[in-house]
Amino acid sequence: MKFGFILECGPDGGDMKVLKHLTFLIAPYAEFAYEPLSVKTALLKECGKAAKRLIKEGCEKVFIVWDLFPAWREDKGKPCRHEDKESIKASLAAEELSEDDVIFLCLEEELEAWLLADGRVLSKYFTKSHRKVNIKNETRPDKIKDPKGKLIEYFKAYKGGQKYECNAHAEQIIKGIENFQKLKKSEIFRRFYYKLRNEEL
Repeated sequence: MKFGFILECGPDGGDMKVLKHLTFLIAPYAEFAYEPLSVKTALLKECGKAAKRLIKEGCEKVFIVWDLFPAWREDKGKPCRHEDKESIKASLAAEELSEDDVIFLCLEEELEAWLLADGRVLSKYFTKSHRKVNIKNETRPDKIKDPKGKLIEYFKAYKGGQKYECNAHAEQIIKGIENFQKLKKSEIFRRFYYKLRNEEL
């Protein structure tokens, strides 16, 4: 089976690398394809064309993945998941597709929330370059406020002030995942997991 992903990141973005790694862990038989649409505004407008391309390439399932709270949240007020979905559906309709042709995966904030779910993975990652680290699990990953900011603070504390770079470090962290027990505390991750496996939530 071939899975397609439409993402608001660059061609070599951290979100793509994390989702690709998780996809192969959950569905090791799968092929992976993606369309990077850089920012949320582009994704909402262009996702229909991107979905059509992925379907033509043979993708049986196409995930549209976006952040509810973008980086510029302070300037635009509180976002609305329903409005986002209506924009996506309009983009799909323009290409004669419907919501039945895709899977919506709306992250409450950033994908970094998944990286924070399993404290054991983070502790092991930071202990490599620091004294023994003991980071607690996040029991409600979807509700973490500014997860990228939280990772930035961990890097300052445990990586000698090194700056967190999503495109490089997100993949390094997720590769420490050995099971999905803690990640499944995220309702959004569970949706991703079971849709990949074609199982009921």
